[in-house]
Amino acid sequence: MPVYLWNDPDGSRYFGAYFEKYDNVWTHGDFVMFHPVTKNLLFLGRADGVLNPSGVRFGSAEIYSIIEEKFPHVADSICVGQRRPTDSDESVMLFLLMKPGEKFTTALVNDVKTAIRKGLSARHVPKYVFETPDIPVSSFRVFAIHIADV
Repeated sequence: MPVYLWNDPDGSRYFGAYFEKYDNVWTHGDFVMFHPVTKNLLFLGRADGVLNPSGVRFGSAEIYSIIEEKFPHVADSICVGQRRPTDSDESVMLFLLMKPGEKFTTALVNDVKTAIRKGLSARHVPKYVFETPDIPVSSFRVFAIHIADV
């Protein structure tokens, strides 16, 4: 468990990242779900990969939480790091799948970047935000989404 976050002198960002969701319970961001019939707890493991732009390590789930909370017109998103052999640093790329009838606009891109900057930090802001016509999912993810919707 991290002991503090950089540039967080009063500890409010640290508290918000790990203790705000449940009173006095450390929440790391791994996804779990209860099976609706058996009530078994399924640990899905890390729901995110580690992104590392400019030496700042964070998980894509941090970005997803902002998108899910603030942008109901986005159906799904995927956040990945890109570092080609010729790149000196990793670039964070965010792909947005819009809900039917919703438009991907420059204003949306600006709003997403602003929300991420305010909710997390300037270093979390993706370098690129693109619209995508689809997001590939594994059969397990489809199963997990189906179970979660039951």
